Amino acid sequence: MESNYIAWRATGDYKYYDRAVKTYKAFQTYLSAPVGYAGIIDVRQTNSTKIDDCESFWYAEVLK
Repeated sequence: MESNYIAWRATGDYKYYDRAVKTYKAFQTYLSAPVGYAGIIDVRQTNSTKIDDCESFWYAEVLK
């Protein structure tokens, strides 16, 4: 998400901004858990089973 935001700021091209927004919405739709976000077993399936675990780097590397 951060790289798309930076690309948008550098170029002004809204395709990068739109990609970041779509990514965030996908996180909310597919990875949302009662507390934080969860991984999923199979990224190719929209109804994949969630993993009861959240890597600590996920917040620092993905959401920053």
